[in-house]
Amino acid sequence: MMQLGRKLFKIMAVLFGTLFYFYIAGINIGAVLTVLGSVALANAFAAQKTLENLWRYYEHLRSTCPRGRLLPGRRLTVPL
Repeated sequence: MMQLGRKLFKIMAVLFGTLFYFYIAGINIGAVLTVLGSVALANAFAAQKTLENLWRYYEHLRSTCPRGRLLPGRRLTVPL
């Protein structure tokens, strides 16, 4: 859990540092955030079908396992 916190802290520090650098350089931060939001939305729409297929595969595995759930201690693996 601490590793996750450290990674999130590092990501946030880099993000705020980059935004501060843009501010000092005179770049419009609102425009940068708008572009990043648009890119994130485009990625979400592009990944929508893939995530739906992964969820259906997971549900299929759950329905075929004994008692309708994954066994304790087992990991969900996707064959390539």
